[in-house]
Amino acid sequence: MKLRLIVGLFLLFGVLSTQGQQIDVKEIEQAVKNPESKFFYPALLKRFNSLDTTLKKEDFKHLYYGFAFREDYIPFEMDDLEKRLKELNYAKRFEDVIDLADSIDHLVPTDLTVLFEKSYALRSLAKKEEVIARSKYNVLLKAVLASGDGKSPETAYLVIFFGDEIEVLSALGLKIVERQTILKDNRFYDVWILGKNKQKLEKIYFDVTIPHKFEEQELIKDLKDNN
Repeated sequence: MKLRLIVGLFLLFGVLSTQGQQIDVKEIEQAVKNPESKFFYPALLKRFNSLDTTLKKEDFKHLYYGFAFREDYIPFEMDDLEKRLKELNYAKRFEDVIDLADSIDHLVPTDLTVLFEKSYALRSLAKKEEVIARSKYNVLLKAVLASGDGKSPETAYLVIFFGDEIEVLSALGLKIVERQTILKDNRFYDVWILGKNKQKLEKIYFDVTIPHKFEEQELIKDLKDNN
């Protein structure tokens, strides 16, 4: 039965489109918070973790972006945790990677870097659970790739974790030279200057408004709490 579920997941991943689309963040926020919605986050996450093969592209989009509206959304703290996972994998401490990733994954189930590093460690230890971690990574990565094409601010890839930018760049086979952060039309963008590539792209854009707005809201909250 488990094998049938895994095969079903791979078949599902294969048909997901990566064509750019506009992400209606407000609609997603309303949907994932509404207990009557089919995208209600606790129910959606339960289906995701149980490897429900009936999940579709819209479900994965709401899973990824909907997490930004959870109380345990901590984008800036994830940077240090992601760095630690990479260090442990580099040191070939794969069991430690899995333990740390599991502890993070329990609270932050949609961070692409966490899923990738966990998948790498599991594969290095030849553990069959690797296919599940990799499958989760693939569907969420495709949800991000479907958010744009990265060629301009208007069609930037929309991410909720800064580390997910590196996962997208890696998936596209792009080498980076430097990163700049800009503010345009009240939105934050990371602009990555690229090395030579087959696509002949000079730069690629990521919309990082969601994590930056979170920092803004937390600062306002702290200021209010201290008054």
